[in-house]
Amino acid sequence: APIPESMQTLGVEAFRVKKSSLKNAVEAALDAQYGEGDWVLALEDPSLYLNEKLVAARKLVREDVENAAAAALEAVPGVQSVYTRSALLRGDAASTAFGQAYQVCFYPPRSGDLFVASKPYSFWGKYAEYDYGNSHGSPFAYDTHVPLVIAGPGIVPGLVRERTRMADLAPTIAALLGVAPPPVAEGQPVVRILRK
Repeated sequence: APIPESMQTLGVEAFRVKKSSLKNAVEAALDAQYGEGDWVLALEDPSLYLNEKLVAARKLVREDVENAAAAALEAVPGVQSVYTRSALLRGDAASTAFGQAYQVCFYPPRSGDLFVASKPYSFWGKYAEYDYGNSHGSPFAYDTHVPLVIAGPGIVPGLVRERTRMADLAPTIAALLGVAPPPVAEGQPVVRILRK
């Protein structure tokens, strides 16, 4: 990803979103709505973890707390959107391309209560805490477009410009080997490169 400060010199909006700005926004919003408390347990890109014990002790509806926290986070400069645990559990986030990217990353036993998606040329997490360098992991093309080179017997020489997903790699290799793709494979073989 381009360095945010470099993009700013070009007049492009870009941010290093500090964890403290995310935590402070959530704490302030939930303090105002539900009373003071230590609402945020941890932040680990892309997840923010809420204090489940506090939510339970105050007999609050978890989804309501998540939604209030998400609204506060979306007001932080550099944040594009926020996906709540409740929405991800229902599969609601998958209605957009970015939401789908976060949906497939969501793993209920370990993922947080809120997935925080940064705006283009912005990021948060460990590397945003510094005033130099950059990070990766966004759903934007500058961060996800990776050249893939496949060469060898059975491959048609040439260049494929159609969008190919990482999920297509295992089915393509399986087709090259003449075996069934893995049962959980979601992609399709890139048939244009396969010799008949």
